[in-house]
Amino acid sequence: PARDVVVPLSSARASQVALRSEDVLVARITPVAASAPAKVGGTLILLDTSASRALGLAGDHALVRDVVRGLAGVAKDAPLSVVAFDQTRAVLFDGTFGSLDDRAVSSWRARRALGASDVGAALGYAADLASARKLTRVVLVSDGMVTAGVEGDALIARARKLKDVGV
Repeated sequence: PARDVVVPLSSARASQVALRSEDVLVARITPVAASAPAKVGGTLILLDTSASRALGLAGDHALVRDVVRGLAGVAKDAPLSVVAFDQTRAVLFDGTFGSLDDRAVSSWRARRALGASDVGAALGYAADLASARKLTRVVLVSDGMVTAGVEGDALIARARKLKDVGV
């Protein structure tokens, strides 16, 4: 086309952002001219150490280490907690992105991959910790196999609770 199509709206319809007729829609949009990455704030990493993770646990440790090191460049002083979970949980690290070192990561091997995977309990704990410590992110490192605790809608409700506490 040689020019834009302009559809004038009466003053009564000026606030509308779209017109529809059957299966055809025309909408007014405002493109985003620029964007910036979101600030990395306080973060909780939930690391699944249930029995189903046995073969991949060392790789999961390396993945978490590498992600944290990558983010340390932009969030060095942001709070970071790494918590292992199966049907129980254990705090593996509590510090900042910039303070996670190889010794801390090596110590994670003491928590072997055993037990059942209670993702619902882990998400409930995450919501409580996020609320208490004003954390803004929760990262779940898991194979997603729920073998204990809640499932289905109850599990979804636990995940949604994170939004309610600012995650």
